[in-house]
Amino acid sequence: MPKPLPTATLKPNQSKKTLIADTSGILLGDKVYWNPAQLRNGHAAILGTSGSGKTQTLKAIAHELPSLFPDIKIVITDFHGDLELPSEVCYSLDAESPYGLNLTMNS
Repeated sequence: MPKPLPTATLKPNQSKKTLIADTSGILLGDKVYWNPAQLRNGHAAILGTSGSGKTQTLKAIAHELPSLFPDIKIVITDFHGDLELPSEVCYSLDAESPYGLNLTMNS
């Protein structure tokens, strides 16, 4: 016998609450700001088709973050090598490289 579905917590057509716009952080687009200091998990992923502006968006974010958060550490995995950011340190990740990419998450 299949388990019953959990009780819905969000119901369609609920009255909308007025949100106070937070304009701190980096302006990403039309009234959209990203502030990793206010997030429980400040990670981001940038996805899009070829030529959609992913690299330029990433460069803009990486340029702005240190001005807002001077102690921030930024790690970018760039498989094409076309970012060329100021003060960057690059590590080649390939079969011949002594470096690797091993991610662990701590909560």
